[in-house]
Amino acid sequence: MSTEQSTPERIEALLREALQPLELQLSDDSHKHARHAGARERGGGHYDLRVVSDRFEGLNPVARQRLIYQILGPLQSEIHALSMRTLTPAEAAAERPA
Repeated sequence: MSTEQSTPERIEALLREALQPLELQLSDDSHKHARHAGARERGGGHYDLRVVSDRFEGLNPVARQRLIYQILGPLQSEIHALSMRTLTPAEAAAERPA
């Protein structure tokens, strides 16, 4: 058995190290795009991300996305599509029902 990490595991490891998130949820949605041209060329790589981190304080949504893409730069060729929801702890708390 190989000890190599899967792409989702590597994504999570990079994000955990860089952002020290309070919450990180990553879904591999590649199976939903099996016939998509990019999926055929790259073998999948469709992900949905929700991350809550203090590192997002003071950053607008575009800056938060840029930060995520910068962190995941080493995996650029393995990620075809990344849907992301980036929240500060206060924003995440405001989403929870009272």
